[in-house]
Amino acid sequence: EMHSKKSQGFRTKTSQAFQKCTNGILLTSDVSARGVDYPDVTHVIQFGLPESRKQYIHRLGRTGRAGKEGCGLLVLFPFESRFVQKELRGLKLIRNEEIEKQLLGPSTNYDDRKVDLPVDGKSIITAQQAYIAFLGYYVDQINRTNIKSKQELVQIANEMAVHVFGLQHIPPLNEQMVAKMRLKDVQGIVLEEDNTISTT
Repeated sequence: EMHSKKSQGFRTKTSQAFQKCTNGILLTSDVSARGVDYPDVTHVIQFGLPESRKQYIHRLGRTGRAGKEGCGLLVLFPFESRFVQKELRGLKLIRNEEIEKQLLGPSTNYDDRKVDLPVDGKSIITAQQAYIAFLGYYVDQINRTNIKSKQELVQIANEMAVHVFGLQHIPPLNEQMVAKMRLKDVQGIVLEEDNTISTT
């Protein structure tokens, strides 16, 4: 695992180890997107919405180097399909329905795929942080997605909190955080002070 919150020494050591290994997986942020040569990388799998077409292409540059074949996979939520249609227009992309079936399974019902979160404080805090990060990121990306409003975004986040992140309740947010995210008075937000859901 390698990202900007790791020390430079750790990142260098991890990068060198991955360069030397013959069979491995490196989980990394964009600190590895350019300027580093990893020979013989066969696949680059991107999870989530790239910041731009340029970033998407730079990430793919880790595979298929020196005339070798490579494969790039982009895994998105259904509501992120607008990015592909608008910002990746003109690129030769193939929708892999087989992988899609494996990721989603036979059911589209959230309850059939609910995560059983371990009952410990660390897991709950991590899930709550994931919920907050999801809201904080996508509130600035609405125009690049199929999401039509902030209320719809909150609805998606709340469903994910329970059915994907495995939380029993929607995490409450303090007023300062809600204001920073520009989600004040958006229906579905749970306020920390009284733990009630905003319905205005």
